[in-house]
Amino acid sequence: KGSFDWAETDLPVIVPEERGDGDWDPEDALFVPMRDSRERLIGVLSVDEPNGGVRPSEADLDALVAVAAYAARAVESAELVAQEAQRRRGLELLLEVSAKLTSTLSTEEILNAVCVAIRDALGFGLVVIELADPSTDRYVPAASVGLPPDGDVQLDVPIEALEGLFDPALEVEGCTLLTREDALARIAA
Repeated sequence: KGSFDWAETDLPVIVPEERGDGDWDPEDALFVPMRDSRERLIGVLSVDEPNGGVRPSEADLDALVAVAAYAARAVESAELVAQEAQRRRGLELLLEVSAKLTSTLSTEEILNAVCVAIRDALGFGLVVIELADPSTDRYVPAASVGLPPDGDVQLDVPIEALEGLFDPALEVEGCTLLTREDALARIAA
């Protein structure tokens, strides 16, 4: 009571009439953290206006905390199941592409299949594979998905310039993640 001014929020708030001593205060609300198995906050369970109009007992609060913990673990479990299903589907797609690599497809067909598999398996909206073209000294898009028909992703820099993107100090799991500005600065584009 009195620790939060509900009038200061943009939320619609209904404050019921005051009740007697020991009763639920109309300005109170309970917020119970929902934490996953690594103690990360993944949600909040909030309750207000108990039916009996009285403050919950310690046993009631213990039960509420237990329910919030159970709900958090259920959410975490459901998310893990969904992630595992997505991972399995991704592996299936990658296996399909792997099988195509040994068939008699052209390089263009193989690269397009790789782009589609990456999009579908890993959830990227834009996938582009560029290959070095020594005759122009540029990387040229060879396959893509998600690129508009008039989209041009080719950087007008020499092949050697792109080596500046791949600094081992920036590598995470074999990938380099840079902001657009950092990437352009590293290749002087």
